[in-house]
Amino acid sequence: MNVQLGNWEVLTKIFPKKRLHQEVVAWLDAYTGPLSVACSGGPDSLILLLLTRLYWPQNRCFLLYYNHKL
Repeated sequence: MNVQLGNWEVLTKIFPKKRLHQEVVAWLDAYTGPLSVACSGGPDSLILLLLTRLYWPQNRCFLLYYNHKL
């Protein structure tokens, strides 16, 4: 399934790849398998999820949702 992100590409200007940990970026750039992203629904989790989809769209992505109120 291909998800259209609309104008979320603006995040790449706020959080360019060079600001991310370079060892992690290098590993993700070389990795071709599926990615799992833990997300609680807060702004930091959602930005992590969106940046993952923007920078590594070739990888399948699984969302692991966590509700802190449970």
